[in-house]
Amino acid sequence: MLHITTLFPEVRYKKYLEIRCIDSQPFENMLAAPAMIKGIFYDGDSLNAAWELVKNWTWDERLEAYDSAHKNALNSRIKRHRLHELASELINISKVGLIKHHVLNDQGRDETIYLDSLEEDVKNSICPADKILYKWDKEWNRDMGKLINYCSYKISELNKL
Repeated sequence: MLHITTLFPEVRYKKYLEIRCIDSQPFENMLAAPAMIKGIFYDGDSLNAAWELVKNWTWDERLEAYDSAHKNALNSRIKRHRLHELASELINISKVGLIKHHVLNDQGRDETIYLDSLEEDVKNSICPADKILYKWDKEWNRDMGKLINYCSYKISELNKL
């Protein structure tokens, strides 16, 4: 346990799970990942439902899915499923968990609102990198300043959360 902090895998177990693979999300998805994790990991039924999606996969199939996702994002095929289909199911599972938690904002809406932008992207089979690549070539004319501006968080935007 002493040297676990010298390793940087996607997930590390300490006294808690440190999920590192979701660093540096675009502003509109900033709260999607923590909401998704809460909806799945903090509700037993949702955690079991998520496990049902992959429990019959072999270790090699899991590694294949991991590698393919890095290359083909949501268009990856795992067994007979596209990753976008599995991601959509996972979002729905997370929503069930978040609804059960019943944490409401001032407008009476629950935390599933944080999954809206993610759900829209998954429905369209696009990931944040797809958006950046499109903007880089089409809108930004390969202007590095525009890329940096897009990827920068602005304190004034935090009140929108």
